Amino acid sequence: FGAGEIIGYLTEGDIVLLVDGPLAVAGDEDTIVWWFVETADGARGWTPANPSQFTLLEANDEEEQ
Repeated sequence: FGAGEIIGYLTEGDIVLLVDGPLAVAGDEDTIVWWFVETADGARGWTPANPSQFTLLEANDEEEQ
């Protein structure tokens, strides 16, 4: 699993659909958990969720309406 082309960035408050994962990959200092996501505009790609220093993705318990 290697880094690919950056297709965009998620910002705080963005809601994405989890399509696949998780995939745990050893980083330089810890294991990084990756999820394959789809954004509201249809962009799809892998995003890191939680290296040990901080959380990048959090579950949203609200159902899509």
